[in-house]
Amino acid sequence: MTKPEKPEQPADADDGGTSEASDESAAGNVPSWEQMQQMPVHELAKLAGEEAPRFKLPPDPPLSRETIRRVEREAIEQWGIPSRLLMESAGRMTAEAIRKAVLANQPTGQQALVQRGSVERYICEQLQGYGVLVVAGAGNNGGDGFVVARYLQSLGADVIVWLLPPRDQIREGSDPAENLALLERLGVPVLELSDTEAVKSQEEMIRNADVIVDAMFGTGLSRELGEPYRSAISMINDAYLLGKLNVAVDIPSGLDADTGEIHGIAVRAGLTCTFAAMKKAFATELGRFYGGQVELIDIGLPRDLVADALHAGLNPQMGP
Repeated sequence: MTKPEKPEQPADADDGGTSEASDESAAGNVPSWEQMQQMPVHELAKLAGEEAPRFKLPPDPPLSRETIRRVEREAIEQWGIPSRLLMESAGRMTAEAIRKAVLANQPTGQQALVQRGSVERYICEQLQGYGVLVVAGAGNNGGDGFVVARYLQSLGADVIVWLLPPRDQIREGSDPAENLALLERLGVPVLELSDTEAVKSQEEMIRNADVIVDAMFGTGLSRELGEPYRSAISMINDAYLLGKLNVAVDIPSGLDADTGEIHGIAVRAGLTCTFAAMKKAFATELGRFYGGQVELIDIGLPRDLVADALHAGLNPQMGP
């Protein structure tokens, strides 16, 4: 089975070579992910055997978490856009970005083989044979992940969901709860792993996945992460070093959306699908490093609302 590769570094990245750190990695002397949080970005890149990331932000200014919340709240309360519709758009477009990233790394012959079938077969089996693991939390970020899982299953992927918080932490009747229920009705396996030992017992599963989707925490995170999230993130990051495609939903879990600080540990993503506008974290060195290739996703927020927020960002006297 052809494995997806990590997205290529941008063309303007610095040239680099094999470092002493990567030699140490080969010898097994690899620092823990907690220790890595204290390392400079260029040393982190060397440790991973990569070039230091040099991503160019789009011309629009990044927005704070509070501004994004306000825009979403106004879209729901004043414009009448259902919150579940926004979640559906976020998950669907993230799944589409994953599909493109995976197929971009398939050999040309394999793509042609798939395309020779009917249109229906091509649409439904584009990700046939790919294993996808969605690691989800209890909030809206987890809800986005449930939608991602549903769409990737419809594309033929073998999808499994890890639910890390106890199920009763998902508010009954909420958008995440409704999407989780729908996912289970469609037969997608959901493993409830609410303690450290349960997470660690699934190490082989995470190693066998081709794509790992981080849907644990979104932009609202502002506290130090505890277990079982720390263990799950450590395993996800180990998988990244093995060449897996790690995809963060909106923002890597553990990365502060405003400051770019790490809350104890953070997911190392090869691709981040961020919604509505760039987050301030992606303008920081750590944000660029942990976010990987950042793709801006349109989830259907009213253009005027987003434009006003961006205009205020360009003119600080008007507000964040």
